[in-house]
Amino acid sequence: MRVNLSHQTHSIDKIYECGKSLKKEVTELSQILENQSFNKHESFVLLPFDENQIIKLLEFKKKFPAKNLKRIIVLGIGGSIQGAKAIYELLKNEKTLIHTEWIDQIDSEKINKNISELKNLNPDEYLVFIITKSGSTTETLFNFELFESNFKLDSNRLVFITEETSHLVSICESKNYNYLTFPKKISGRFSVFTMVGLAPLAIAGVNIIKLLEGGMLAVNSINNFEENYSLQSAVAKFLAKRIINENLYPTRHFGELGKWEKQLFNESLGKTSNAMFSSFGNFYLELHSSLQLYLNSKNVFLNIVSYKNLEPLSVKETDLLSKNFYHTESEEINKAILTSVVRELDKNLIPTITIELKSLDEVEIGNYMQNKMQECYFLCKLNDVNPFDQPDVNSYKENLIRYI
Repeated sequence: MRVNLSHQTHSIDKIYECGKSLKKEVTELSQILENQSFNKHESFVLLPFDENQIIKLLEFKKKFPAKNLKRIIVLGIGGSIQGAKAIYELLKNEKTLIHTEWIDQIDSEKINKNISELKNLNPDEYLVFIITKSGSTTETLFNFELFESNFKLDSNRLVFITEETSHLVSICESKNYNYLTFPKKISGRFSVFTMVGLAPLAIAGVNIIKLLEGGMLAVNSINNFEENYSLQSAVAKFLAKRIINENLYPTRHFGELGKWEKQLFNESLGKTSNAMFSSFGNFYLELHSSLQLYLNSKNVFLNIVSYKNLEPLSVKETDLLSKNFYHTESEEINKAILTSVVRELDKNLIPTITIELKSLDEVEIGNYMQNKMQECYFLCKLNDVNPFDQPDVNSYKENLIRYI
């Protein structure tokens, strides 16, 4: 992963100077890595190195061999599903994965469709994950009850994932359901490298060892400011004082990643009236719908993600429309467009970070997502907000029972 922070309204020296103010936070993360303990919310940085989790996951995989498996269904919402869904969508065209349905809202039409398809499968041909950190998430539990009321799921093909102290654990034990747990201190939106994300992805065919290796790369750079892109990016955004954080991705397959980043940053930062709002779009489409606004905005900070296509197409000799494209590869055109756009953004003093992924594989995706979680953490600390809570959202959840 290559990150370019040279397109800023502040110098790199200023970014380095401001980054020193987070020395305490960097030290705390380093101590967590040394202590190997999940007793703090910041322990999300320890997840890529958690060997016990890997051992449990490998044992879990043995119970559900992929030989006959034709469909995976994942019920969850928010941080309990979005990270894994993003990884799956990025990889499904790059490698062979078991068909997975992600149900993250109350959608009777989608559930009916899945029930119809499950009726044609034997129990060993499907697996259903029910993921809820608290064990009481309304949307997730209701979707599960919809399935159970309209199609009797084989109890041996159910896997519940919840935090280790959840009341759901005792329910699973009493009913002999399969279940997995993850540390209570890990916040939902930072949980993609717990069983929440790793278990369904591993069963689907994702190489979770490589995914975690990518996460390790990001964590290992924490103590080296020159390579700590997560800290540098957080400082650049803090200094820019922009209120819109716009993520632009190269293809439609990045859409679910955009939703994951949007939740990660908005739910973590959104506790003050002047919080930076994260949004996302497709880079090439936005050039023809929003670039005019970007070039004249004093409120936007842009993050432009690209990746190197290892199998680019080339225009052969032809005079159908233009001779300008003779023997030109698709990657050349994409690079020319990006260079031209960034140049115009520079002229208009629009702060921009460009991120180039070497390829779309587990290592690069793991590195990118871990960097983003660390960036979010550092940006929250610079803005003096708690990265891990969501007090106003919790109040809506507590009041919800009154209206059911």
